[in-house]
Amino acid sequence: MKIVIAGFDKIKGSAEPIPVGDYVCQIETCENQKSPDGKPYIAWSASIIDGEYKGRKLFWNTSLQEQAQWNVKAVVEALKAPFEPDGFNTEDMLGLQIGLSVTMDTYQGKEKNKVSGYFSV
Repeated sequence: MKIVIAGFDKIKGSAEPIPVGDYVCQIETCENQKSPDGKPYIAWSASIIDGEYKGRKLFWNTSLQEQAQWNVKAVVEALKAPFEPDGFNTEDMLGLQIGLSVTMDTYQGKEKNKVSGYFSV
């Protein structure tokens, strides 16, 4: 069966990494997950909202293990999101803007982007 998509030949997008740099993004997902060995983490995704790479998505995880919770708090603070003394609601993160610093990493022999820092916008 043929799938018809108007302007399919003009669609931009790529799985190629974006250049190292800082990008203003909007949180799309913030999901509580568990690794195969049962360790909790948050899986995040965000879309770049301006510039040449507008619409490209970035993905990263933050561990919820005690020794790494500082990283989760850094994201929540950069989002200027509400939080309580004992935690936060993942739904409150959706749609908020955040600055993401992106670097390069190599995974299975391929270069890929890595979210390496967060800042408020």
